[in-house]
Amino acid sequence: MVETDPMGRRNVQRQLAIFDVARRARGKSMPEIRQMLREAFASRRLPAPPGSWLDAAAAEAYYGEPYIVDLPAAVAADTAEDAPDPQVQQTLAKRRRLRRAEGLPAGNDSGAGAARAGGGRGAPGPASTRARRLGAGAVPAAARSLAAGAVVLAVAAAVVLAVHARRAGGPQA
Repeated sequence: MVETDPMGRRNVQRQLAIFDVARRARGKSMPEIRQMLREAFASRRLPAPPGSWLDAAAAEAYYGEPYIVDLPAAVAADTAEDAPDPQVQQTLAKRRRLRRAEGLPAGNDSGAGAARAGGGRGAPGPASTRARRLGAGAVPAAARSLAAGAVVLAVAAAVVLAVHARRAGGPQA
């Protein structure tokens, strides 16, 4: 499970702190929410996150949604304590079912989730919660789009080269 490695444990603790703050953030100002996050992280003995990360997590909490640190950590945290948003709970439940169907523990991404989302530093990337809900399927889709774009570009380059070669050879009868 995600909790077996130190990065995973920290990400689960971060996620639990975010869940807690997102529940209590309604009606609070952004500075108040940022302070609530700082205090929640400090109470869990987590290092203070960078300012831009804190702003992103506070913005999500302001709108009543928890920032998702990474999917394995969110699944593990939701197992320990329900996510504050029913839609997020449903998404994480789907993730757990998918992992079980694959024969994998619900909260384990073999370290890939933590490295992808946090750049290996324990802080998540700039993606919003909605973008993170795309999950693992988003990466293959992006790779397919990139490959398709490369094919289109290669075909266009071949056409340009063929036209150029034809023109360089002189007028055709």
